[in-house]
Amino acid sequence: EWKQSRELFESLRTYCHEQLSSIPLTFVLGFYVSLIVTRWWNQYSLLPWPDSMAMYTAGFLTGKEERQRLMRRSIIRYVLLSYCMTMRAVSFRVKKRFPDLQHLVDAGLMREDELKVILDLEGKVSANKWFLPLVWATDICARALAEGKVRPQTVKTLVGELVHIRENLMGIINHDWVSVPLVYTQVVTLALYSYFVAALIGAQWISPQSDEAYKDATGLPLGSARAKLDLFYPFFLTIQFTFFFGWLKVAETLINPFGEDDDDFELNRLIDRHIQVGYLIVEHEECPELLQDKYWDECIPKEIPYTVGAAKYKQDEFIGSAELTLSIKESEKVYADVCSTRQFDGQKIPTLKENGENLYFGDSEIYEDVGTPMVSKVALLARKMATLGSIRSFKSVSSTSTYANGLSRKPINRSQLSLYDKISRNLSIFDPHPHKGEGRSRKSS
Repeated sequence: EWKQSRELFESLRTYCHEQLSSIPLTFVLGFYVSLIVTRWWNQYSLLPWPDSMAMYTAGFLTGKEERQRLMRRSIIRYVLLSYCMTMRAVSFRVKKRFPDLQHLVDAGLMREDELKVILDLEGKVSANKWFLPLVWATDICARALAEGKVRPQTVKTLVGELVHIRENLMGIINHDWVSVPLVYTQVVTLALYSYFVAALIGAQWISPQSDEAYKDATGLPLGSARAKLDLFYPFFLTIQFTFFFGWLKVAETLINPFGEDDDDFELNRLIDRHIQVGYLIVEHEECPELLQDKYWDECIPKEIPYTVGAAKYKQDEFIGSAELTLSIKESEKVYADVCSTRQFDGQKIPTLKENGENLYFGDSEIYEDVGTPMVSKVALLARKMATLGSIRSFKSVSSTSTYANGLSRKPINRSQLSLYDKISRNLSIFDPHPHKGEGRSRKSS
């Protein structure tokens, strides 16, 4: 009876081991983690920084009067206010710092009258009002333009940066609104747990009595001494378990970067930084004077100093692989006598050469313009053919293309030439002797 139970367990172990490959754990878990990491980084990239807006404001809305200073400070304050209103809607940390709008008033980012405007709109509009400060900043730009405080060419840049900040904040709202479907997370978790439940049985080490069964179960050969490996602990399964579950925990940590975990975004620190830097840029007046730099007399610095610790990292200028390794013989540097150019009526016409002899038609040959009618092109070709008598004597021109000075000449097909030859013989419009026709017409008149 114990032998039967042993064989049943060995069969169950073999079955679970063979069926583990039917669970696409690596594909499902890898795609899930890739999606989560991509969303995590995209959300951080969407976080707007007020530095660019502050620099545009300080550079375009100039002036030391109180009116200009009030406009600059109000624009950057409205940008920061919109940023905080958006973050408190998606971030647990910022929501705890600013539980309601009154805390934004206490922090100095909003005035009492501005809070009253937003509260009055609560009964009219149910949507989130995080974008209203950006609308107020746009209105300040319009007033500055009307008062002549800013040039018309620069208003577009200021408003464009405000629109860019609004788009980024809207992207953060969208990521919070449309999250990863919960069923996807459940499927990945179920697949992972199911895999390791089956692997726990399939990774058990068995030692069948027969040599053939041992080879089939373990895949290990037997030596002359018939020694069999006997393991008591699934080491590699433990390593696999650590990797896969660690992978899943990484995704669970990054799925919401606006939470309170240690690896989530430090938005409160960013808010403190943005407030200080934003006001610093728009209020910065102590700029250094225009003085000559250290390398003024040299014009171009010959050598930049290195410290002792960095001297070992100094390297020469990069040289391309072809320039470094390829050596060209002197005989190959001579220009090939393949094609030259000739002047005709102020235009450069490529001239084919073969064995030092020209292969062009004559000075009467010119290239047709883009707008030349097709009938004129065919007639011109017919006159060229009649002048030479036959173009079949050109051996290599029909099979090659020659390029010179940026101009190219297409290869001539023999079948096309014979077709034009037949057309020129049957149609009077392609008369190769136009002067003779003119003489006959004068005699008849």
